[in-house]
Amino acid sequence: MLSRLSITRQFLLLGALGVSLTLFALGLGVKTSYDLALQGRETQIKNLVDSAVTMTEGFVQAAQAGKITEAQAKQEAITALSHARFDNGNYFFVYDYQGITI
Repeated sequence: MLSRLSITRQFLLLGALGVSLTLFALGLGVKTSYDLALQGRETQIKNLVDSAVTMTEGFVQAAQAGKITEAQAKQEAITALSHARFDNGNYFFVYDYQGITI
């Protein structure tokens, strides 16, 4: 089939194939970079949430031990988390088991 094409068209076809393969490789690289960046961001957010949970576990344990009331534990957790910021002003928010924002 290629023998029926002129030499100019064969070179153009070869060039188009090269450009297509290059664009495919570039697209694959961009997708891989995006996926890696997204995975890194998800890991960062998971670590931030784990830190917030750890920060409030002491209040939960104190309430369970009867040292403070549940309302006091919630208030102290709110106070502790209200000062925590990340990524230039982002903050934590908390829901209880009934879906109410604390």
